[in-house]
Amino acid sequence: RLAEAQRIAQIGNWEWDVIKNEVSWSYEAYRIFGLTQESFVSPFETFLNHVHPDDREFAKKTFDDALYHKKPLDIDHRIILKDASVRTVHEKAVVISDSKGRAVQMVGTVQDITERKRAEEEVVLLKTLILSISESKDLHDALVVTLEKVCSTTGWIYGEAWIPDPEGKCLVRDNAFYSRVESLEEFSELSGTFTFPHGVGLPGRAWSIKKPVWVQDVTIDSNYPRAAIAKEAGLKAGVAFPVFSDKEIVAVLVFYMLKTLERDERLVSFVSSVVVQLGEVIKR
Repeated sequence: RLAEAQRIAQIGNWEWDVIKNEVSWSYEAYRIFGLTQESFVSPFETFLNHVHPDDREFAKKTFDDALYHKKPLDIDHRIILKDASVRTVHEKAVVISDSKGRAVQMVGTVQDITERKRAEEEVVLLKTLILSISESKDLHDALVVTLEKVCSTTGWIYGEAWIPDPEGKCLVRDNAFYSRVESLEEFSELSGTFTFPHGVGLPGRAWSIKKPVWVQDVTIDSNYPRAAIAKEAGLKAGVAFPVFSDKEIVAVLVFYMLKTLERDERLVSFVSSVVVQLGEVIKR
């Protein structure tokens, strides 16, 4: 029952014998880190190696400080799993001392708070994004800001905006945002030469059916004209969102990731909220 309760709450417990440097984790604690008991050759060092590099120094200093001053520990930090995905955990612990006042043991809990943290960040992003879009002087600037903010927050590595040509017969590329990776730069340059009529490619399909389109792997999709250059760039999952102003589609936003990914309803809902706000600002 305890194991099931920990699984439901996504919270594990652990004990660290500081003197012997031996650790005991519950099954849920191992699951959160994507580890097994056999993985712990050197317990504390193994733990630190799975903390996000940008948070590692902070985590080590906090644990050392808690041990030295024998005070409770209460922190959030990021961890990296074997598949390179990043999660956020909340750690709480207390230090136990022996009769001589030496810190001999630390007992604590670790909880996966990734979804809660992400939701909080999305609320903040939505507010700042609306403000940034509102200050844009035209549609192009608003699209530039939106692509940058969404990619920076969601982890999508490449974003692009497509707008209807003057005759409304096809979509042309307005701009793109991406990490300065050579393969992505080449993909962006080549993509700028494409146009998409209704129903063709990711942009054209979202334009045609007037709702988000998600593809797990664009490199093997039969209706994706850029499959060859996407494969060369290492792009996999893709998603497109139509941007409405009143009932008219004024743009289509497309985002890509470097791995295959099943449709993520939370992500679709979040970006859809951003797109709605973008449309409202454009209308005003």
